[in-house]
Amino acid sequence: MIDVSGSKAAIGSVLLCAAVLLAAPSARARGGDQATAEVLFRQGRQLLEAGDVAAACPKFESSYELDPALGTLLGMALCHERMGRLASAWVEYTEAVGTAHRLNQPQRQSFAQSKVAELEPRLSKLTIDVPDQTAQLEGLVVLRDGTALGPSAWRVATPIDGGEHTVEVTAPGKLPWKQTFSIPNEGASRTVSVPLLEEAPAPVATETERAEAQQAGSIKESPERPPDQDGLTSLQWGGIASAAAGVVSLGVGGYFLADALEKNGVENGAEASGNVATALGAVGLVALGTGATLFFVGASEGGQAQTQPPPVQIGVVVGPQRWGAAAWGRF
Repeated sequence: MIDVSGSKAAIGSVLLCAAVLLAAPSARARGGDQATAEVLFRQGRQLLEAGDVAAACPKFESSYELDPALGTLLGMALCHERMGRLASAWVEYTEAVGTAHRLNQPQRQSFAQSKVAELEPRLSKLTIDVPDQTAQLEGLVVLRDGTALGPSAWRVATPIDGGEHTVEVTAPGKLPWKQTFSIPNEGASRTVSVPLLEEAPAPVATETERAEAQQAGSIKESPERPPDQDGLTSLQWGGIASAAAGVVSLGVGGYFLADALEKNGVENGAEASGNVATALGAVGLVALGTGATLFFVGASEGGQAQTQPPPVQIGVVVGPQRWGAAAWGRF
């Protein structure tokens, strides 16, 4: 028989046996690897009775993952309480109250309720204060020890186990912010104020990223040397030569036209000059049209620019038996 009139340790031992160690197997939930869970539960119970709390807690935790039984939950809560993880124990006792009520186990429910009331005033609490300007950022993520906290958990004092903790805040286009701090096991109150997040610098593409983007056609490299905007193509030079010949032909034709007008009425002389003027005028117009066509076709084709114009010769032949204008060369 256990003497319950002695020290607090004796009372605690009685509560432990009543709430956890005397759990009947039939009360455990079905499903999962129940056999392994039962073995781990018994090992945890033995270690807890022997006072080896650090070794007992992992046994209960592993057993509960396989088979979430009420007795295992209470054993896990007792372990965490003895380790000083009061917030974890408080949460587990609170869960055990509801489970015991659902399973119609008033003794365990009463035990869990007493532990919840006992631990609540001893809890350490943390408040994460997120300013309005930061809270409005699209894609904002607030992490406490790697767990995301929604806006409803910001600016609220929540129970937390003692020890070292980390708060991280990230948002697209902003530099991440992180703070690590320690908090006592019992009765402490801590507020972590998140600052306004700074703008992140524009990302710089790596050589690999640039090569991949260039291959995909999203980045076009600038040419090493811009093309000579003043250079003309061979066709354009040919067009200029043809147009020049046309101008010369028209000029000479104008001369003969004036001569024909001056010789008006003189037999043969006026007629001959008029014929020459007409022919040269026709040649000049054709040459001008050809030159314009060559010039614009050359510009649209964008051929290789010439740094020097090609050799072009322009000639006009005038005589009693021979007259005309011509342009020749390479283009």
